[in-house]
Amino acid sequence: MEWEKVRSIYTLNLPFLILDRLEFVQERLAFEIEAEGKLVSAPWYIKQLAFQAIATLIQDQVQTLLHQSQNIYNTVDYFTGKQCYLYAATLSIRGLEFYLKISHLLGEIIEQWEALGTAYIEKSIPWPANKWTDIKGNIATEKRTLMIK
Repeated sequence: MEWEKVRSIYTLNLPFLILDRLEFVQERLAFEIEAEGKLVSAPWYIKQLAFQAIATLIQDQVQTLLHQSQNIYNTVDYFTGKQCYLYAATLSIRGLEFYLKISHLLGEIIEQWEALGTAYIEKSIPWPANKWTDIKGNIATEKRTLMIK
């Protein structure tokens, strides 16, 4: 990454939330170069700031998926309680497809998360946390429950 070139971060085609963080970092590095005459921040520190934004984005997206899975489960439960079994069955099938896909993708997400975690060196900088075991367990429980309904 050429931090001195203002447009360099935009060639990466990253999501807005990550670009926002990179713009923040780039502004501070530009000041550092202007004040010191060179870049003095450690590369690992710059990397951690960028990866922190990616980790936060992943955490937010996983939470959105979990919220959606809970919505599916609650809606099936609602239709079952109202004895609208056709609606419940149709949504259950869609829900099981969703759980199958999310179960598959979760493994890949966890791998990426762990790769990002290698950049977490300075522990005084906040880093988002996920309880992957709990998340996987909740998804598996909801999936089993949908199959029973």
